Amino acid sequence: MKNVLILIKSSTRQVSDDNEVTAYDPEMIEIITKGNFEKKKTGYSLTYEEIGEDFRYLTTLSFNVESDGQKSATIMKKGGLNTMLVIEEGRRTNCWHGTDYGNLQIGVWGELIRSEPAKNGGNLELCYKIDVNSIFTSNNQIKVDFKYC
Repeated sequence: MKNVLILIKSSTRQVSDDNEVTAYDPEMIEIITKGNFEKKKTGYSLTYEEIGEDFRYLTTLSFNVESDGQKSATIMKKGGLNTMLVIEEGRRTNCWHGTDYGNLQIGVWGELIRSEPAKNGGNLELCYKIDVNSIFTSNNQIKVDFKYC
């Protein structure tokens, strides 16, 4: 396991469907934090901790990237609210997202998984769409750059 400096850039474009599609301005988030990189047999894991939006709890967030055969990535949040998104390039998966009102089942359509680990770190890009009750709700893109400390 290696200590890493992680830069995450995330954008979400929410969509509303009232007989016509209305796209809202994308929500952009940037995070710089320290975390851990762990090489796995068929991929790797990046893990870091963050404080929830209302500062009630500490959350451990991890990206688990697999490159054996089908490219896939799992985003897991463990803490006050738990979420697990499984992203498989070219496939739709059913996942769970924790909310203050209970768990919500969502669909995740994986469009792109690009992972380029390098000698001193690497980067990861994930593009995926989310639907709730089979109704398209958002386009999502996450770019992660990490460097060994």
